[in-house]
Parts: sequence; structure tokens; C-alpha cells
Amino acid sequence: MRKRLYRGVSVTEGAGQYLIAIDDEPIRTPAKALLTTPYKRLAEAVVEEWENQGSQIDTQSMPLTKILNTLIDRVIPERVEIIQELVVLAETDLLCYRASHPLDLRIKQDTVWQPVLDWLLSFHGVGLAVAEGVMPLGLSGRDGKELKTVVSSVSSYTLTIVQLVAANTGSLALGLAFAEGRLTAAETLAAAQLDEIYQMETWGEDIALLAEHKRLEGVLLSAERFLHLVRH
Repeated sequence: MRKRLYRGVSVTEGAGQYLIAIDDEPIRTPAKALLTTPYKRLAEAVVEEWENQGSQIDTQSMPLTKILNTLIDRVIPERVEIIQELVVLAETDLLCYRASHPLDLRIKQDTVWQPVLDWLLSFHGVGLAVAEGVMPLGLSGRDGKELKTVVSSVSSYTLTIVQLVAANTGSLALGLAFAEGRLTAAETLAAAQLDEIYQMETWGEDIALLAEHKRLEGVLLSAERFLHLVRH
């Protein structure tokens, strides 16, 4: 954290963009780009994060700012590379690896995870293979190509959320389903943490697992709000 030295935060509009400034000086991203967005409600929400800071600036309490920074500094300039990274991630997608035992865990996985893969096949024509164990399955040439087309078709704002969710859950399928409104933040959290929740239900609470559950919940709720602000 660093000391807060500014008095006020504002939004100015120009050329179809909303520029966020502190004490009339434009805020810049970590890569020194202007912190701007064409979405007024998102800009206002980012301003609120900056205004709500106390005597010290806590970046962990500014998730929308962090997501917008990532969009501007990484997703837009590195879009092609990120799309390829996501397609590679799908080769080891969390939802594709099912437990051989115990039976009740396998039933939970099939019940929660399979509908997401069925949706991906039905709506996007991408079939991800399912297997027991942890050996990498890979993607067929056709499915890899189709998946790349699907990911390439989304806006940079949506891609930012797909990447954020996929990276934090280990599942591109969940990232796409979440970004397209197929799953809520709560449903995505339950799917991503299914194994961990089962473990705690069986063996009792674990401090580390609970902390990760809370962290991921925060990420998903912030991502959900980000999407809401740019779509409604």
C-alpha cells in the first residue's frame, strides 16, 4: 500500500471514451497507458473505488481498476497470445478430469460439470473429451480450431473476463460459460471448488481451502460486476 496523496477523483468524456483522473491529472495504468473506457458506468465504478480509499491506497480493494488495467495493458496488446494460451489451457480443462472413486464424488462431478461441457458442444460445436484420472487428454485438431474461433470472436472486454475466470479456475469451459451468462458467479465458484468442497464436507474444514474459496469468490463477484457494468 502507498499513501493517498490525492484529494478528488473525476471522470471526463471525450472522443467516445471516459477518462479517469485524480486531482485533474489522468490516471495511468502500470504500463503508463491512460485509464479509460467507453463505458460510463464502469468508469464511475472505478472512480468510486479510488474515492473510497482511506489514508493508504489498498489495491486489493480496487478489483475493477485491476481488471481494467489488465484489459488495457495486457489483453488488448497481447490478444493473439492470450487466445492461444486459453486454447492450450483447454487441453487440461478441470471439467474433463473425473474421479474414478469415491462414487459420490464422481456423481457430483458428472452432475455439475457435464452440463457445462454439453453446453459448449451444443452452442459452440466444441467437444472436450472426459476421462478418469489426471493424464492429459489434449484436443482434436477440429475442436482446437473451433475453440480458437469461439474465443477469437469475443470482445476484448469479454476476453478479459474469460481469461480471468479460466486462469483462476483451471477451466476455459467455465470461463466461457461465465462470460456468456450461462453460469453465475456462485455457480462458477461451486463448480470450480467442487473437489475442495467435497474434501471439506468429508474431512472437515481446512484453513487453506477456505481462504482459497474466499479469494476465488471475490474474483468471480468482481468479474460478474464488471460484466454487468459494461452490458447493462
